[in-house]
Amino acid sequence: MSRSRIWLFSLFAFVLFSWPVVFFPLTDGDVANWTDSAVELSQTGYFFSGTNDQAHGPLMVWTAAVCIKLLGQTFYALNFFNLIMGVIGAALVYFFSSKIWNDDRVGQLSAFFYVTSIAPVYLSRTPMYDWPAAVLYTAFCGFYYLACRDKNKTYFALALGAIAVASLSRFSIALGLAGFFIIGTQWVMNRSIKNIIRDGFLLTLSIIAINAPWFLGQMHADGNHFLHTFLYDNTGRFVKSTRPHAHFNADFYGFPLYVLVGMLPFTFCLIGSFFKKNIIERFKQDKRYIILLCAFLPCLVLFSISGHTKLARYISYVFPFMMMLLAAFMVHFDLSDPTYRRKAGTLIKWTAGLLSLLLVQQAVYFFDETKQSMSFVVATVVMLLSLLGAAFYCVTKKADTMINASYKLLPIFGGIYGLYFTFLTYEMYHVPFLIEVRLMIEAALLGK
Repeated sequence: MSRSRIWLFSLFAFVLFSWPVVFFPLTDGDVANWTDSAVELSQTGYFFSGTNDQAHGPLMVWTAAVCIKLLGQTFYALNFFNLIMGVIGAALVYFFSSKIWNDDRVGQLSAFFYVTSIAPVYLSRTPMYDWPAAVLYTAFCGFYYLACRDKNKTYFALALGAIAVASLSRFSIALGLAGFFIIGTQWVMNRSIKNIIRDGFLLTLSIIAINAPWFLGQMHADGNHFLHTFLYDNTGRFVKSTRPHAHFNADFYGFPLYVLVGMLPFTFCLIGSFFKKNIIERFKQDKRYIILLCAFLPCLVLFSISGHTKLARYISYVFPFMMMLLAAFMVHFDLSDPTYRRKAGTLIKWTAGLLSLLLVQQAVYFFDETKQSMSFVVATVVMLLSLLGAAFYCVTKKADTMINASYKLLPIFGGIYGLYFTFLTYEMYHVPFLIEVRLMIEAALLGK
């Protein structure tokens, strides 16, 4: 594996996820939910008994408090840990893909998809609990598989350490998804019930041990109220939201649609590679493909049947593995297939058409916000269609470059995203609904 390449993708990710640093735009009002707790912690230093946000876990509040202390009370400081995790995610998908297939080309293309697709770019610029947990879950799955394959205790220790830290952000999700991955991996590789029980025990022990100091500190500070909130946050929220008058949401189709949107601009590649007649044969040929399914499919299925509000960030855990699987398919099979590249033209037309319908639906649903800034709406549409066009150009005209040197194509996507985020920074101070979000977060950040 070329070390220079992994550093190149990491540097690209850092610049893209940071841009433009000054007046960094945050567009999700939920960031304000934990910001005041982070500011308070930066001032008091009560790491174990300080306030928390719905007992979600202390990781975001702890890290944001440190970043605020170092970088000041700015939006960039609020997102700094989150973007660093995003950068680490780029390095991880490169590293694991290269190691799993012993093919640096797959590592490069996996990282390329990661740093140019909508989901990782958006999530790395929007600090909430799920993305750091998703990156650490990616580390767990990759290191655990390598530990099983190579009989390497260091990898096993890294896997347990990663998922333990992930549980400080999403306790039950980290525990549950890691448990499913252990079962799936051991069944595919060894069919060993003994190994499943042993590793499941060590997984649980690691997560309990790292959470115990914070949990006991919160119990001492807030007693049964914290315990009730923590238990519901990690059990009852699967059924429905904690918001007043919440009900069971039966939109089971929501998360599969979010996957298609999150994979933009390479959604047409995903459809072309995954939905074909010989896909079952591909999985039968190589157990490594099944291992990646074990990493992301339980999340997608279980979260889809949940009655909680369907938000895209809740399935953050899906994207790194789906990109790794897509990269392997495209390097080993699809990009060198002229028929696949010809079909890409048809698939991208369908993707662009469905995206246009989705944008129209969103414009109607958020009609008042749309009226407030047509320039923002137009810029978003232009950005999405430009990304689609760039992806189509890469697949049909630069297939060899995508296979062997995808890093050479990064400036195209970096330019599109950079222009859009520059414009978004301007709009944050001129569009009413964006101003409202900014002021909400600023109030929590500055204690107003």
